[in-house]
Amino acid sequence: MSPEREILKETPMYPLLQLHPEDYDFIDETLRHILLASGRGYTRYIEKPLSVRKLPDGLIELRAKGFIWVVPAQASPDWEGEWRLIINPNEDYLVRRADFVRDGEVVLRYTTRGVLQGSYRVALKGAQVWDPEDTSAEERFWKQMTFRSFQIGFSADFFEQAKLTIESPAKGTYILDFRSEPVRDSTVK
Repeated sequence: MSPEREILKETPMYPLLQLHPEDYDFIDETLRHILLASGRGYTRYIEKPLSVRKLPDGLIELRAKGFIWVVPAQASPDWEGEWRLIINPNEDYLVRRADFVRDGEVVLRYTTRGVLQGSYRVALKGAQVWDPEDTSAEERFWKQMTFRSFQIGFSADFFEQAKLTIESPAKGTYILDFRSEPVRDSTVK
């Protein structure tokens, strides 16, 4: 993706199935990027607010000491930094932009657009980009998401769909099995 957000190259993706031990922290390791791209979930990664100010357009800028991906007790200095959040108070305090800054450089950025209407409001679209200010990078790790529904809590339909995916993965599915050492990987033929 270019700095102007043009897609420079597309790579085909195949379904990925990851199998983890029962004590695996599913929220931290699997759903975090989805939740953050929805404009929610940032308080889990904030330790201490540094400053808050209202911007001329009515949005709120919050700068806070924090970390990325892991809980503070497990955080190494590599995962510590500063969150710079732009929040819309008129849209149930959705985060519209989140930059994670380490050593003065933005290493991760989330952006959101629109609002998915429902009982729990989230962004309609979200994006995650690693190293967004590195204009020399031909390839960046990024994800774009469009939310069609958002539910907090157990969904029997989703559970059955996930169970079927695990029990009968589609042809081409790449499987990473973290339940043993060394990690095993395979592709469904």
